[in-house]
Amino acid sequence: MSTRCSLYRNVCVGGYNKKVKELKPALKVVYWIHSLLQEEYICNRHSQWIKFDLFVNQQEQLLELSDHLIFDSNYDMQLCNRFYCTKEKSHVVYPVPHLGKFSPRRVAGNTIVYPGRWEYRKGLEHLVRAFFKLYSEENNYRLILMSDSNCISNYEDVFVNPTVLHMFKCMLEQNAIVMEHWRNSREEYMRVLSDMASVVVIPSLYDPFNIVAYDSIAQNIPVIISNFCGVTEIITEEMCVEWINPYNPESMAIRIKHLLNKVQGKEIQNTPFRYTIKNADKALIEIHKKLINKSDI
Repeated sequence: MSTRCSLYRNVCVGGYNKKVKELKPALKVVYWIHSLLQEEYICNRHSQWIKFDLFVNQQEQLLELSDHLIFDSNYDMQLCNRFYCTKEKSHVVYPVPHLGKFSPRRVAGNTIVYPGRWEYRKGLEHLVRAFFKLYSEENNYRLILMSDSNCISNYEDVFVNPTVLHMFKCMLEQNAIVMEHWRNSREEYMRVLSDMASVVVIPSLYDPFNIVAYDSIAQNIPVIISNFCGVTEIITEEMCVEWINPYNPESMAIRIKHLLNKVQGKEIQNTPFRYTIKNADKALIEIHKKLINKSDI
């Protein structure tokens, strides 16, 4: 529901900015894009969401109207440039890290946590296939699905493949899969992940950045992350992270098992992210200066 509301906001903001620019041609419009709807539309091709194409068209208009575009990752900026040729007026400002200070963490158990809303683009269906493979081989695994109330109440709508839905229901009945309500603040959901997760798995089919992965790594939780997440751009080899192709459930199962075996009983202390609030502040100030000076950006 929150995603749909944000889409409607994009429609309204686009129309408002167009009218304002007609009245004040010197006005500079900066559009900070947290989700590229064209790519969401591609990942969401099986969904029955009404008027999604309208939202895509409205974002296209806002992209054309804007004097400058800010993206959460180079991955998303390059996608947008591929669709709309926006390279000359775009810039990346990564989300800032969580400010909490976390101590080393000892990993125990085989509890996999999937923290994802907007499941249609987060690869849940492929993860269920991977988890079914793990659970079939050894039944000491557990998958906790953290999501919003809408998904928990209507989880059948998430699955396109009836076979995968049957797998999900079977493991739900056996308590191998547990559904947990999403927490709304970073502090709250990270407290839950820290208490529950042996590993966090984020098999996104499209993800401009992924704040949850960002915070999990900072809190010393091992993470399995999709190649299609923008946050991979600032992850270093020293961090306890495994990359996956989310479209390959067999490989995903192998990587999850490998990481769990690798960290079992060990103390995790990830290196800090090199990107800081100062980096973000500096980037935003530079964009502001260029817009004020009417430079080509």
